Amino acid sequence: MKSKLVFGLLAVMIALALAPSSFAQINIQIFNSPSAQEIKTNRTAETSDPTSAGSGITISGSLIASSALTQTDLLLAFPAPISVSPNPPFDVPKGDPIRIVAATGVFAGAAIKTVVGSTITLQLIAANVGSGSGNPDNTISGSFRIISTRIDANSLAGAGPFNATASLSNSANNFILSTTSVPVISALGDGIASVAQAACSSASRCGTSPGPIVLFTNKNVAQGSTFLTITEGFNFAWRTEAQNERNVTAGLNAAGVGPTKIRVTVNGIPPTRR
Repeated sequence: MKSKLVFGLLAVMIALALAPSSFAQINIQIFNSPSAQEIKTNRTAETSDPTSAGSGITISGSLIASSALTQTDLLLAFPAPISVSPNPPFDVPKGDPIRIVAATGVFAGAAIKTVVGSTITLQLIAANVGSGSGNPDNTISGSFRIISTRIDANSLAGAGPFNATASLSNSANNFILSTTSVPVISALGDGIASVAQAACSSASRCGTSPGPIVLFTNKNVAQGSTFLTITEGFNFAWRTEAQNERNVTAGLNAAGVGPTKIRVTVNGIPPTRR
């Protein structure tokens, strides 16, 4: 009698231990190729590989078993505030908004629900699925990609790497989340490595020793041939207009998306004599 009781308790414990997984019919995995390095003062730092057009965070759902789905949100919390306007279409820089592309299968109806602070809330399935007006049963897998998410790297502490965290709004509605940490930026660095100025002995022959550019009050320039050398902080820190527009597609307004700009401030210029 005692052995039967112990066996019965053991069976109940096993059943309880397996119960949460029995609700998990769609296994969600998240993939991303992070930006290798971003300028640490960049207000619109990339969170996916900026060298690849169309790169973004991929959400993949693998069918485990046919399941009755209910509404579920996927929350992606980034390590810094997301650089977007407060209203749709989540558009910073202008012309390259945060958006979902390549949505297929069970995620064909995926949509961006909100972008608030550092968090993007994604609606995983169409609003009518599981509501009685659509087919509530899922028998297929699916995936989608969210692109053009940028964050304010100026608020990040340390050199990296930096990750986003993922969570579900409900863990008992036939989805299970296998990926909870997503790499977004591998490292931060200075946009400018060095600034050097030097005088040239002739227009075609310049020296290599840094030196001041001297201006006299009579408007004469002591070194008529001078140069200023600004060295990039790391590879691909400076980007052309085309590189910054890597995810812009036909029909979107690309105005406002431009190349990296450097401001040079000159101090110590003497007043001009009249």
